[in-house]
Amino acid sequence: MIDKNNKNAETVFTDGVSQSALAKNLGVSRAQVRTLIDKGVFEIDEAKRVSLSAAVEAYKEYQKTIDQNKRNKGRKAATKLIEDIKSSIDVGDDFESTYKNWLSQIENNPIAVLNAAKAYMTAVQTKQEKLKLDELEGRLYSIDRINADAEKIGLAIKSKFSSLPARIATVCEGRTARDIEEIISDEINNCFAELQKLFIK
Repeated sequence: MIDKNNKNAETVFTDGVSQSALAKNLGVSRAQVRTLIDKGVFEIDEAKRVSLSAAVEAYKEYQKTIDQNKRNKGRKAATKLIEDIKSSIDVGDDFESTYKNWLSQIENNPIAVLNAAKAYMTAVQTKQEKLKLDELEGRLYSIDRINADAEKIGLAIKSKFSSLPARIATVCEGRTARDIEEIISDEINNCFAELQKLFIK
């Protein structure tokens, strides 16, 4: 408060305290008090003292503004991150419920949602990196590779067995049923043996 009783007197706060005393009262450093004076949050009188009551209220409002700014930044960052996770990361089947839960909490607790989304993304990326490493080191095969190998095997089997009738027809001519059965069985076994050499190292 300012003493206005004496118009000729210098401007002096009736509850003025030193900057050091204010810092101690607010639980901050003297440097921070100086910064807040420079920002215009605190006013000083002619004696370079600060009104304790005005400073306490101003500091509360300042902290509210800082907290709101943090919440706004956290909300913006959390919203962007969870949308990035949803659109660009190969998430599990349970993600939809996690996503809805984040959206329901983002207004009231954006920082917690942001931290949870960061942890989730790190876990997913770590899992994906492990899968890539397992694939490179031969402990895991991608579905594309499995499909390609299956197609290759299918074509090889088709090629081997489609030529079988023509190859054994002349050999079977004039043979007994038992002989023909043995000839066909031997040829089939030969085909499997040749295929095994192609695909089993």
